[in-house]
Amino acid sequence: MSAIVVEGGVASSAVGAASLDLVVVPRSRRRGRWQRLDADVVVTILSVAGREAIVMARAAGADPDAACLPALGRIMGTPVVRLPDSEAAASWAVAVASHPDFDGHDRRHRLEVLVGAAASGRSAPALRPGVLARWATRSWRPCGRCAGGGLMGCPCGRCGVPVSGVGA
Repeated sequence: MSAIVVEGGVASSAVGAASLDLVVVPRSRRRGRWQRLDADVVVTILSVAGREAIVMARAAGADPDAACLPALGRIMGTPVVRLPDSEAAASWAVAVASHPDFDGHDRRHRLEVLVGAAASGRSAPALRPGVLARWATRSWRPCGRCAGGGLMGCPCGRCGVPVSGVGA
């Protein structure tokens, strides 16, 4: 089982945040605003989570105060899956991703499809996580720009470019 590392702002509203493999980087609120992540805390958490962990984080433009999480994840060799810019869509993706049915050897591909679907802006079908996981496994296509991929026509789970299905 690989851990999913997310920042506290996204995890705080994720319905599935009680998952055993969800590692939350603490983030305080002051005057209704999420505060900047502490880079030292991020390094410690990523070190403890190990190389099998997967970071799920929004792009720096969507949440500049949490930009150290994906940046340090890449530096430390931890795979990073790019969450949708919308906090609500990102929280939904984290909640579904933390379900045990999304674990397994192809977890990163499943997560890349899941975040692409969440970022598309279309409403998600009301399916059990196990069904979503099987669908995500079969729907993954490679990105033409990077080594990632996701759902055809939706943003790549790594670089954010629409997935065309043509390998890099």
